[in-house]
Amino acid sequence: MSADLIPATDDTLRDLYSNPRVVIYLHEGENAAVPTTHAFRKVAKKHSDEIVVASVDVTANPNTAARYRHLKLPAVVTMEKKIFGMREKSHGESLRPADVRAHIAFLLDQGEDPAEIAARKLANTQQKATEDATKDVSAKTFKREVLKSKIPVMVDFWAPWCGPCQQVSPIVESLGEEYKGRVRVVKVNVDDNESLSRKYNIASIPTVMVFHQGAVVQTTHGAQPRRNYQRMLEQALADE
Repeated sequence: MSADLIPATDDTLRDLYSNPRVVIYLHEGENAAVPTTHAFRKVAKKHSDEIVVASVDVTANPNTAARYRHLKLPAVVTMEKKIFGMREKSHGESLRPADVRAHIAFLLDQGEDPAEIAARKLANTQQKATEDATKDVSAKTFKREVLKSKIPVMVDFWAPWCGPCQQVSPIVESLGEEYKGRVRVVKVNVDDNESLSRKYNIASIPTVMVFHQGAVVQTTHGAQPRRNYQRMLEQALADE
């Protein structure tokens, strides 16, 4: 098999399917990302006895471009010979060098499915975004996270055993994500932070306060509809 990229066209690509494993590198010719191309060259050389790597310039090959138009370039499609012919094993888009290596490892049964890796990364990113948008604060961090904040902060005073608190938590968390960058949403567990409960006279929970420039500017007690909490944030932003 070849130890380098094999230039392929609409007419010659299918000829490569006589090989047991084929990797199709889709790019835009002169505009191809150099690091990604280099990564394909390295895997072609390293695994020359196991795979062939076809390089297809989609700007010059309209049929291939149309077939894989759903993929953002640079892209890869890995193919494996089965009983009834070549079958796609994986595909990826907007590739970086690490993605190239992941697809080759999966094709050679030496790594995890890149689609599962991507799904896990996406889930982790979404989880991190939620955590960044809504975080727990304590008596030790309250001054830094709330009182010294340059933007308005919504504080949800709650406790794990509080039923109404469980209704309010997802609401304020979603607002934290919606208003991310404009306001912050934090949570205070009153069981673990009695000094804060006393300082702000938290007699019942959930209690939600909005702080701006170190002072309380809005307060509600008990579970409220989402529009009420949103109104609190909008008012705080209007007063900036």
